[in-house]
Parts: sequence; structure tokens; C-alpha cells
Amino acid sequence: MINVTPEGIILMFLLAFHIWCVVYS
Repeated sequence: MINVTPEGIILMFLLAFHIWCVVYS
């Protein structure tokens, strides 16, 4: 299970945003 912490949420958001930018660039 992913550790649900503010830092973890931010990291997951940044990762998803990065993947989105790469896919839809």
C-alpha cells in the first residue's frame, strides 16, 4: 500500500503530471 502522507501525495501528483506532460506533449 502506498504511504498516504502529504509528501507522498505531492510526489504522486508530480509523477502523474510529468507522465501527462510527456504523453500529451
